[in-house]
Amino acid sequence: MTCPRAYRPSQFSSHALQRTLVGVVMSLAVFSTHAADLTLYAAGSLRTAMTAMIERFAAETGIRVDPSFGPSGSFRTKIEGGDVPDIFASANVEHPKALQEQDILKETVVFATNRLCALAAPGVRLDGDRLIVRLLEPGIRVAVATPVVDPAGDYTWAMFRKADALHPGAFDVLSKKGLQIMGQAGKDGSPLGVIGVLQQARADIVIAYCSYGKLAEEKVPGATWMPLPPTLDVPSHYGIGISTRANP
Repeated sequence: MTCPRAYRPSQFSSHALQRTLVGVVMSLAVFSTHAADLTLYAAGSLRTAMTAMIERFAAETGIRVDPSFGPSGSFRTKIEGGDVPDIFASANVEHPKALQEQDILKETVVFATNRLCALAAPGVRLDGDRLIVRLLEPGIRVAVATPVVDPAGDYTWAMFRKADALHPGAFDVLSKKGLQIMGQAGKDGSPLGVIGVLQQARADIVIAYCSYGKLAEEKVPGATWMPLPPTLDVPSHYGIGISTRANP
């Protein structure tokens, strides 16, 4: 059974997130009489919404934002190693708060939420009532993000533990069979993302943020998606902060 439209919650609307992000960044930025460039490190799941937001922000303020998108855990490591982006937008709160405790970032603000979804390759059936059983099937390849490196991986492992409470032994099976290929180099040498995994048929089901659902439909004809059922749901909270060394 493919995912019916009723499963597609409005809270993942990119337009709504864009409006929220515009307000957040404008509240964080202190404007001067001349335009200044800002550097941004942001979670890969924010690419679509933030790219549109950055264009609007530049048009309204004259301030150019130079973004880099990728795994939040990797960005935290780079920042701790000496990188100094003006703004860090993470797919969790833990990474920016850890940098705040080191006096690298100012106050962390929770600015967005997300959820995990199951995204299926063309021809692969999704069944919300039996999703755990589907994931456990030996012939089903499941792609996941890498824990610690990418908060999506941490959220996924939390979901595996919830699955284990319903189906004892599920955590051991899923944590071993989960293909940690998101973020690895693809055929063109660039990091492989959720859409790339589906386009290259590297997995049958991808556990990823629901904000990728509509994009998957657009980029991979025949792909379907659905939020995890309430028994497996793991909400995610995104944190954003300014560097203590940011240009005013």
